[in-house]
Amino acid sequence: MIRGAAREGKEQLPNALDQAIASTELKAGITAWWWTPFNILQWLALLTALGGFAWLGVLAALGYLQLPVPEVPLVQGWPVPTVMIAGGTLLGIVLAILAKFIAGAAARARGAAARKRLKAAVAAVAEKLVVEPVELEVSRLASFNTALKAAGAQ
Repeated sequence: MIRGAAREGKEQLPNALDQAIASTELKAGITAWWWTPFNILQWLALLTALGGFAWLGVLAALGYLQLPVPEVPLVQGWPVPTVMIAGGTLLGIVLAILAKFIAGAAARARGAAARKRLKAAVAAVAEKLVVEPVELEVSRLASFNTALKAAGAQ
């Protein structure tokens, strides 16, 4: 009887599990709050490096055309266009590496949360279609055994 109660919902189980899994919100399409500032900083780093290349390109073109080349400002003895290229490139690389680690941690956290929600949904279906019928049958058996002992004691 108990085995029969456990198998009672066997026909409904695949569809119920499918519905539970499909209706579980995984929150996969939500953009993290930190992505926008990182994205802006990466674009600024790229534009800074490209600005440095453009500046050096203009200076090279002026020199090639044998036009007067203006004096390039220096920062700690380094030409500003070179500093722009190096700084933009370095910042872009550092941000990319940092974003990789943050995105990995965020993905693991979201994965764990999604796994928890999916397990809860599957557990609810199992509870309804398997555990509750078995517990009902076990309680009926316990009542029967109690009644049987009471009848045997008389």
